[in-house]
Amino acid sequence: MHNEGRTVDLRQLQYFVVAARAEHFTRAAAQLNVVQSALSSAIKALEEELDAPLFIRSTRKVRLTAAGRALLERPKRCWKRLRMRAGLFMMSPMPKVAGSRSEP
Repeated sequence: MHNEGRTVDLRQLQYFVVAARAEHFTRAAAQLNVVQSALSSAIKALEEELDAPLFIRSTRKVRLTAAGRALLERPKRCWKRLRMRAGLFMMSPMPKVAGSRSEP
């Protein structure tokens, strides 16, 4: 990994995760409310920092490389741990407790 004073930042990881899920840089940029060139630049900088291509790019979509798939698992695990520690389960509904009644 190259480390010439640069560091991976949360914005780069956020852009990477959204682009990986969207499989399309333009759609990912729209979801993030940024221009596509900013998203592309951030991902390119991340790839340079990690010294590994994260996406296989085509004119219609992007696919993750093996390095991209490996990197995608880390933010997902970290986010899950953070949500659990904070007591936030934003992505899933609150579980129902047996025998409890829901209020109207």
